[in-house]
Amino acid sequence: TRLAKLRSRAFFAQQCRCIYCHLPIWEGPYKDRLVSALGIPESLVPYLQSTAEHLVAQQEGGPDVPVNIAAACWWCNWKRHAHRHNCAPDPVTFQAEVQRLMAAKRWHPAARWVSKSLPGCAGQSVPA
Repeated sequence: TRLAKLRSRAFFAQQCRCIYCHLPIWEGPYKDRLVSALGIPESLVPYLQSTAEHLVAQQEGGPDVPVNIAAACWWCNWKRHAHRHNCAPDPVTFQAEVQRLMAAKRWHPAARWVSKSLPGCAGQSVPA
């Protein structure tokens, strides 16, 4: 689909990292490579799945166009939109809050397993 292609483009443009928490993320066939590189428990892997994040939310009229689609881990995408009907926080404010909570080790359940020094796209071949 068009949205999947836009997500994949953002995924590689962001060096396979979430736009908000900056943790490594995976999509499609890269799941096993990321798990192997990180040694992360299988139960936490879904939280690092790449999702198409509408910077201007769809419910607020955000279109499926390249400048409006970023790659975010499932956890951050869900947290930005959970219980916020028509009022997701703006992406810049949300990213700052996520980074503050990451620094305090109070945000992402997979954070303790993932070193931020790990290069993006760990074990993942970036398409040419």
